[in-house]
Amino acid sequence: MAHEVINLPPNEPVPGMVSASVGGSATWDTSKIITDDGKPVDNQYVEKLLRLLTEPLYSTWAPADGRTFKAWSDVGLFHTPCEPAWAPDMMLSMDVRTDVDITEPDNRSYFVWIIGKVPDVVVEVVSDRRGKENTVKMAAYEKLRNPHYVLYDYRKKLSKTVLRVFSLKGEKYQESNLSVFPEVGLGLKLWKGRYEGEKATWLRWHHPDGSVVLSGGESSAAARQQATTAELQAVAARQQAEAARQQAEAARQQAEAACQQAEAACQQAEAARQELDIAGRERDSARREAEAARQQAAAAEQEKQRLLEKLRQLGVSE
Repeated sequence: MAHEVINLPPNEPVPGMVSASVGGSATWDTSKIITDDGKPVDNQYVEKLLRLLTEPLYSTWAPADGRTFKAWSDVGLFHTPCEPAWAPDMMLSMDVRTDVDITEPDNRSYFVWIIGKVPDVVVEVVSDRRGKENTVKMAAYEKLRNPHYVLYDYRKKLSKTVLRVFSLKGEKYQESNLSVFPEVGLGLKLWKGRYEGEKATWLRWHHPDGSVVLSGGESSAAARQQATTAELQAVAARQQAEAARQQAEAARQQAEAACQQAEAACQQAEAARQELDIAGRERDSARREAEAARQQAAAAEQEKQRLLEKLRQLGVSE
């Protein structure tokens, strides 16, 4: 953006007051350093963009191996107490202390000699040509030896390329095509969508697999959607279970009816068998009676022939 540097040096600089040990306790009175120039962001888009570049990191990102980090927007970056500060639109620094009181003078800005390192990634958003992001600022961050410098020229004020990444090669920045910053484990890319109700193309952090780091609102919405989906799935499962229960009940009733029908068929078969048994017995009895009648008839015929023979012997004609 247009404002690029806090041009107020520390009051009454005293030579030799800076600690020589990196990351050690500063011996400079940081309360006398001007850390705020009071300049606001220049438009609504950038205001939301800077929040999108910082808030999701704190809301949903968990760096590997429990690493710590801090992300800032429009905070002064002081390399030494006697030099004016730069105010990057956004910067991210890994493996820094997070258990400090940010209201204390030593922690209000990014004091390199106190924190012990420069930021890993610095992002500048180009709103117009006045910021000199591709010249003065780039040279400054190169001199500070910030590993990666990201230039987001969303209005194409400086070139036809919207997003450019520069990484230190030796002592100079060289444009690179890094998809993920190795020091961080994240990358930056353009993303079209809605953030806080506003549809636009945004610069966003993304994971190595390409998925963006969700904002708190997106994470909550995703959780709600997952909960809604889970509830719908649970309702569907309950409905399926009820349908299965009803089908099982219908099958049980059908099975019971089939058992009853089978029992009735068994009873009918038993009755038929008994009727057949009775009929068989009656048939056998009729055969016996018929045989007895035949035998009686035969005996009667024999007796008749015997009597006739006797009459013939007596000379009695028929």
